[in-house]
Amino acid sequence: MREWKLNLGGNGNASKEFTPVFRPQRIAILLAVSYLTLCVVYILFSGMLAAQWAHSIEELQAIETYKGIGFVVATSVFLFVFSWLLLHGIARREVEIARQREDLVFAERKALAGMLASSVAHDINNILLIITLGLERFSQTGHLSYLEKELLTEMVLANQNMKRLARRLMESGRANIPGEMTQINLKQLVGEALELGRAHCKQKGCRIEAVQDSDDIELRGNETIIQQMMLNLIVNAADAVPSNGGRIEVRVSTSSDAALIEVHDNGPGIPSEKRDQVFDAHFSTKRNHVGLGLLSVKACAAFHKGAVVIKESDLGGACFQVALPLKAAA
Repeated sequence: MREWKLNLGGNGNASKEFTPVFRPQRIAILLAVSYLTLCVVYILFSGMLAAQWAHSIEELQAIETYKGIGFVVATSVFLFVFSWLLLHGIARREVEIARQREDLVFAERKALAGMLASSVAHDINNILLIITLGLERFSQTGHLSYLEKELLTEMVLANQNMKRLARRLMESGRANIPGEMTQINLKQLVGEALELGRAHCKQKGCRIEAVQDSDDIELRGNETIIQQMMLNLIVNAADAVPSNGGRIEVRVSTSSDAALIEVHDNGPGIPSEKRDQVFDAHFSTKRNHVGLGLLSVKACAAFHKGAVVIKESDLGGACFQVALPLKAAA
């Protein structure tokens, strides 16, 4: 049976165990015992009635034959109705899960596009700032010819147009990003992300433990995309760990100026020569899978003026460390 452990105490002592609500083994045993009990009661009771009603061995044999046929027919009808209802419910849930997954992928791609657009616009503005300062210094030289003044005017106009385009790009990107900048309690956010990860179908028999140094790590950021970033890291770790004995550990701490979110696993790890590739849009170790999850992690870190690095974990696998600046919380 799968197990999740959430340890969110200030000293790492308090813990809470999570187990799936649906327990197929227990339900299967309950159904089997119930069916066995009903069959035994039916056989004993119907046998007593058959012995009372029969006046000869031939009549007893006939009653037992009809009784057996009736039992088979009744159980067949029951199994048909039960299995149809069960499979119909499973099919409906699968359709709903598929629809929710498509909606999630669409929303994630939209948010990712928004974060990338905002990040690109921010980088463009940084470059334009250098160009603007250069043009201002060039215009102050006072020894410009008529042609140079015309070229300078054209460059200033082009620079202003680029600023407007960058501003439109940033506004468009922010419009596609769900949620807004708020004060975030990382302890609460870690718990919510683990709850989402626990319900995720890709959590395959692994143990998840979260530990943080302090109860009051707070920063200002977009709670929606930070939570999605953490969920992507948890799902990525769950895909990497072995089916039995897999372990994932989420560690939250602080440095001098940043909140550090680390997701460790005991999987095979990531070779150093491939660590720069895992954040590419089309990099994935899984067939028929586009690696947008880790790209969105990098985009989320960049959106908050942070960074993400990949290291070796002391659990034996990989460690994804995301640093989000604390000064934005002021």
